[in-house]
Amino acid sequence: MIGQTISHYRITEKLGEGGMGVVYAAEDTYLGRLVAIKTISPDSDSKHFRSRFLREARAISALSHPNIATIYDYGETENGRAFIVMEFIKGETLGDILARGDLEISEGLRIIESVAEALSAAHERGIVHRDIKPSNVMVNDKGQVKVLDFGL
Repeated sequence: MIGQTISHYRITEKLGEGGMGVVYAAEDTYLGRLVAIKTISPDSDSKHFRSRFLREARAISALSHPNIATIYDYGETENGRAFIVMEFIKGETLGDILARGDLEISEGLRIIESVAEALSAAHERGIVHRDIKPSNVMVNDKGQVKVLDFGL
């Protein structure tokens, strides 16, 4: 998909892949900003998965919290493949940080507190993160923690 355009988002690189979808970096050609686009993988592109995907986009877009990745847009390609557009977070996953083995206890506690605050905000709105794991927690280049991929 690199080089292709979905709506007005030009795909620039593949960032990762999970059980239900693939995440790409893309340029928002209208606003000139970098975004992340999560698409349903072709294997999961059924009506059931598309409705779950839309439910996730709606639920997360209703949240406004500094530790939850912001959803910008939802759409479907011309061939009906659903996608969610969210903020691009320049940084690394908690999984990557843990794999390096150099996480200080104080930094780990700070990350845990940020994740707990994000989950608490979601729970207050009746939203439960169904896929919390180190690969769904990003730490940006300024140290801010963002929870991703609620897997609703």
